[in-house]
This record gives sequence, C-alpha cells and structure tokens, in this order.
Amino acid sequence: MEAHATLSLTLPYNIDFTVTRSGDYRHRPGDPVLVRRSPLIDGLSSSSGLVLLEHTADGGSGGFTRIPVDYSGILKLPEEERITVNSYTQNLGQLLPGENFKLHGTLPEFYQRRLEAGKRYTLLWPGKAVTMWAWGSIQDHPNIEMRANDHDNQKEEPRLILPGGPRITFLTESVAEPPWPQRTRREAEVGFARANLDERDWRSTRWSRLSSPPIQDSERCEGAPHLAMALACDPTVAFGCELARVTDCQGVP
Repeated sequence: MEAHATLSLTLPYNIDFTVTRSGDYRHRPGDPVLVRRSPLIDGLSSSSGLVLLEHTADGGSGGFTRIPVDYSGILKLPEEERITVNSYTQNLGQLLPGENFKLHGTLPEFYQRRLEAGKRYTLLWPGKAVTMWAWGSIQDHPNIEMRANDHDNQKEEPRLILPGGPRITFLTESVAEPPWPQRTRREAEVGFARANLDERDWRSTRWSRLSSPPIQDSERCEGAPHLAMALACDPTVAFGCELARVTDCQGVP
C-alpha cells in the first residue's frame, strides 16, 4: 500500500495497492492464476477490510486506538459475488509466480469523515483469504463466470491468502489553503465526496492561473543556467490484463 503522507479533509485521498504472487510458491508454479481484487469491495467497504487506527499520545493499546467505521449504508455490488472474465474485466489480475498487478482506490467518505484534523492515523490491512480466483489465463476462460468462494469446498485446492501487515500512515490537515469559497454550497448540493473532487479541480485550475508563463529567449539573463526536462515512460502500458504497445511515449504527459 502506498499513499501521500498528508491527508486533507476536503480533498480526495488516493491509495495505490500492489498485489504480488509469491515467487517461491510450489503449487502449480507454471500455471497463471486469475485474482479479482477490488480496492472498494475487498478493502474499503466491509468490516473485514482495512482497519482504521488513530495514533495515541498516551500509548494506549500499543499506541493505537481502533476507530469504528459504519458500513451499514453500503450497497452490495453484483461483482462481489460473480464476474465475467474477459480482457476488459476491471480489478482482475493474471499472475505467474513473482508477478504483481496494481490497483488504485480513493478513501471513501465514511472513512474520511471519521478523521480529525491534526492527528496521525494508520490504515492497516489485517489479512484475509482471496474469495474470487481461478487457475489459468484470461484466454483460458473467455467470457466464463467466476464466482466468489468457488474453491472453499475443494479440499485439493489451496487457500489464497493476502497476509496482514501492509499499511499506510498519514497526518491529517483540516483545510487546504486558501479555503475554497464554494465549499459549503457545493457540499450541500452534491455531497461530501463529489465536493472533494470539485475542490481538487478548483485548486488545480487556480494553480495553473498562478503559475508563471514561460519566458522568451530574449528575456533570459546572459549567463543564466538552462534547465531542461524530458518525459518518458515504459514501452508498454497496462490496460486491464493486456499490454497495449506504445510506439513512442516521449513528450506525452
């Protein structure tokens, strides 16, 4: 798990997850395994997902206090029980031993509203079995339906476990400066989560307006240093579980 060390209570907070298959696992090492992992379904919307801990000054229980999160209002999604396997299926990784795939999530409102400004928190993955997986590749299972817990009653199959321990720790700040003038109105109109996105867009636009425009060569001071920047990326870009070839990424943000 990776995320920024500071969380603003009025902006979206993004978290990156990396799921890795053990490199030394000996059970069917030559076979790929398909794993469905959703940051929202598996990590951020159930009581068996991420645990929210507040750092306590008095030491408390190991220096942490668990903050309860209310999941009662969350609707169950169809993809929690079954998905159709194809190259466009979201949150589906195809892994050989040692390989990994990355997921991106945003901290939901019911977590963020439990936070207080000026405090330090940790989000901890406590460990859990993977509920939806299958041996083989996407090509082996074109458009078949994968169901949760299909392997629970198959004694010859192993249990796939994501061990506990991964965590992120962050310090909260109340409001990004300067305060967004439309925050109260927009939150009343569209809700907390959407207002966070709108505030992020406002700040991005404001920063662009405040940025200095590029100067011309004729405006440069004689003898001043020249700074150059180049943008580059890998020759392949992951899209779902397929790799789309990119012929030339130079200069593409």
